[in-house]
Amino acid sequence: MNKAEPLYKLNELCRVFDISLSRYYYKPVTASLEYINLMTLIKGISVDSGNTYGRRRIHVELTEFGHNIGIYKTVNLMEKLNIKAIRPKKRHYYPLSGKEHRYTP
Repeated sequence: MNKAEPLYKLNELCRVFDISLSRYYYKPVTASLEYINLMTLIKGISVDSGNTYGRRRIHVELTEFGHNIGIYKTVNLMEKLNIKAIRPKKRHYYPLSGKEHRYTP
């Protein structure tokens, strides 16, 4: 496309090659070191808690470590890392569990 650019407009070339203008100008963004450190810290907090911490508790832990980010950024990072809080299941109480049923022993 660079060779033909002086002769034709960029819109026409993109239409011929069936690509969008935004894709032509797209430059991939690499993650910064701070962003990578934040993601590893969130992953470590989740593993240390046994995957029971949700967005609020992880956000509190991050503020205790000195990272000033919002709760929605915490949620987005957790989604990128595929972290979900595992809720403990409530134990059921069966009041008549000690008695046998009258039809079956």
